[in-house]
This record gives sequence, C-alpha cells and structure tokens, in this order.
Amino acid sequence: MADVLFSISIIGAIILVGFLGNVLFKKTSVPSTLWLIIFGMVLSFLGLAGTAEAIDFAGLVGAIAIIAILSDGGMSLNLKEVLAHGHLGWLLLMMGLVSSMFSSIVVLGLFGFPLEIGLLVGLIIAGTSSSVVIPIMVSLRVSDRIKSILSIESIADTFSILFALLLMEFLSGEMELLPGTLLQAISSELISAIFIGGLLGFALASLIVRLRKHEFFYSALLGALLLLYVFAETFGANGALAIFSAGLIIGNAHVIQKAIFPRGHFEKMDRDVGRTHSLIAFLIRVFFFVFLGMLVGLPDTRFLLIGFIVVTVVLLVRIAYIHFLSKAGMVEFSLMEKRLASIIIPRGLSAAVLSTFAYSFNLPFAGEVVQIVFSIILFSIVFTTAGVFVSLRDTGAHANVRRNFRGAKV
Repeated sequence: MADVLFSISIIGAIILVGFLGNVLFKKTSVPSTLWLIIFGMVLSFLGLAGTAEAIDFAGLVGAIAIIAILSDGGMSLNLKEVLAHGHLGWLLLMMGLVSSMFSSIVVLGLFGFPLEIGLLVGLIIAGTSSSVVIPIMVSLRVSDRIKSILSIESIADTFSILFALLLMEFLSGEMELLPGTLLQAISSELISAIFIGGLLGFALASLIVRLRKHEFFYSALLGALLLLYVFAETFGANGALAIFSAGLIIGNAHVIQKAIFPRGHFEKMDRDVGRTHSLIAFLIRVFFFVFLGMLVGLPDTRFLLIGFIVVTVVLLVRIAYIHFLSKAGMVEFSLMEKRLASIIIPRGLSAAVLSTFAYSFNLPFAGEVVQIVFSIILFSIVFTTAGVFVSLRDTGAHANVRRNFRGAKV
C-alpha cells in the first residue's frame, strides 16, 4: 500500500509542477519545459526514480507521445492559413533541417561521433517546438504574418519526425539500404500511411458528427487513433505519418468537403473536442518531460558542452540564412521580425521523444544521443527566452511582453 501511495503522490506532484510551470511561464516567460525536466532530474538524483526503470518504458512512452504530437499537430493545421503563408514556413523548416544536420554532423564529428549519429541528431533537432513557439508568438505584439510563418514552421516539424524515424529504421537494420529497394520501400511505406490515415480520418470525422451528442465521445476518437497507429505499423505502413494524416483530415474535413461537395455534412471540429485533445496532449507533454529528466539524470559536462556548441552554431547559421532570405526578397521581414525569426529556435517535445526512440531501436550511442538532445533542448530554450527580450529591447515592445504572456497558453 505504501508503494501505491508513493506512486500516486509522484503523479500528483508531476501534474502540479506542470500547472505551476505554465503559471511561471506567464509571469517570467521561462517555458514550463525547463521546470519539468529539472523535476525529473531531481527525482532521479534523489533515487525516487531511476534511469534503468525509465529506459524500460522508453518505447511505450515514446510511441504514445508521438501519437499525441502528430495527431495534435495535424488537427492544429489550418489549411487556409497553410495556403496563405505555408510556403514560407516550409522554406524556414527546410533551411532549419539543413542547418541542424550540418551543425550536428560537424560538432559531433569533432567530438569523435560517427557520421550517422551526427546525421540522426541533426534530424531529431531539425524542427522548432510548437509548444514553445506558439505561446511566445501569441504573447507578442507582432504582425499576424510573422506569427503564422513561425507557427507553421514549428507545426511542420512533424515531417522531420518522419525522416528521423526512417533513419532509425535504417540504422537498426529493419529496412535495407540497398539503392534499388530503398526508394521503393520508403514510397510504399509513406503512400500506404497517407492512404490509411486519410481514409480513417474521413471515417472518424464522419463519426464525430454522429457521436457528438453522446457523452465522452472523445474517448472513441482517442481509442481509434491508438488503434490506427498499431494497424498501420502492423501492415508495414508508417504509423506516425498515418496518425498525422488522420489528424489533418479530422481538423479540416469541413474545409475539404466544402470545396468538393458544397452540401457535405462535415462540420468544423467541435471546440470541446479540440480542448479535450489539448488537455490530453498537455498531460502527455508534462509526464514526458519529467520522464526525460529521469532518463538523463545529472547530465555529463561533455554533453552539455556539445549541446551548447550545437545550439550556438544552429543560431549563427539561422541568423545568416534569415538575413540572406530577407536580402534576396524571398521573405519580407521588418527589422524586428527578422530578429525574432532569427532567435526563435527552441527544441522541445518532438526532439525529446525522438531521442528516446534510440533505445527502442537498440541503436549504438543511444544513451549519448539522449543526453546530447537533452542539452540541445535546454540551451535552445534558454537562448530563445533571452533572445526574445533582447531583440525587442530597442523597439519598446518589451514592456508589453510580460503582461501579454499572462494570456498565453503552453
């Protein structure tokens, strides 16, 4: 009985830390991610939860977190907004993907890591964290255009998740690297995932219309998404992409059908459904970052140094290509917008989850990958938090930031 009570107390404490982290974020602009990771590290340091136990659950926790991230990301994408500003968000994502891979390969290579590990870390940290970017952008008095571009960039990191998972399959030997079969295997896996996810997405969107009158009908949607992931993986499709496709269809079924069949029966996703899904995603995010802190424990100084250098290189390269894109006229940013676009580089839940998949695939250097990614997450959030205030200092807008944060959500 004592063990049960202890476990319940830990769960309650984790949820409270997540809530208090949100409150502190609105008052200090320090993302709750940091407090959650620190709390997990404290649990590990005090011997209340060990790294070995965390590793045993890494695969299950990671899979559940991936399902929550990708379904929420798909439902959050507004197709009209994507069509208006999406190309700029995708452009920044692709530039960030290249710069992350370059930075990781170079820095990790200098520290003696093989090329494939540097490439893997680069893919893992390629995307910015929507759970940090979107609340920051909502809190600032900047144009809707820059908010949309940076928000879309952060949401679109779901595709870097897919690339990273495919690379892990290659490195683990689950997919052959023969040139003749590689493209065919990838195409088959991705196309089948999009088909399965899209088909079930329309089915679930139709089901929501019919079941919304029933209490707790959201549980049916959640259960179906979990089963979709299992179904796709069982039949050789990419479960992550299937989940993302289904979420995208569910969130935009009314828009898609209106464009094709004006008299369709789909409706915009109920606000309560989105709110419930966001709550589930919040709880998963809270527990996962504590789990990450437990998994890492007290980080090695060497990995902290690697993380600091990688983030510094990523930041410098981002400043360079944002300046180039602006000068070339490919993106039209004001001076303040250019500063914000350059400094908004936080990595978060997606990177954390992907790093733990290194254990699931039994990859070499799995422990090192987790620690390096952990350090990159830590320093990228610190750099972003400090950079936002520095970039706004000369504009006079910083006086409103802390007040505006009170209305933001993490």
